[in-house]
Amino acid sequence: MNKHASVDFNLCNPCKHDPEKGICLASAACKKGVLEQEDDFETPVLLSARMRAACGDCLRACPVNAISIVGGH
Repeated sequence: MNKHASVDFNLCNPCKHDPEKGICLASAACKKGVLEQEDDFETPVLLSARMRAACGDCLRACPVNAISIVGGH
């Protein structure tokens, strides 16, 4: 199995960690377009749970550790 990003949406809360702008820092850091926040203050969506980007940019940017990279050998 290839590596892919996994988001724990129970931890994810853009309103909590950026109450003024509601921007998801992980989504903003995602250069591959795997994680996208459609509107400010909304929880971002993982465009495909099986996307193989797994570069780790979103993981490093998430202030609440809601993202992990899973799979692979």
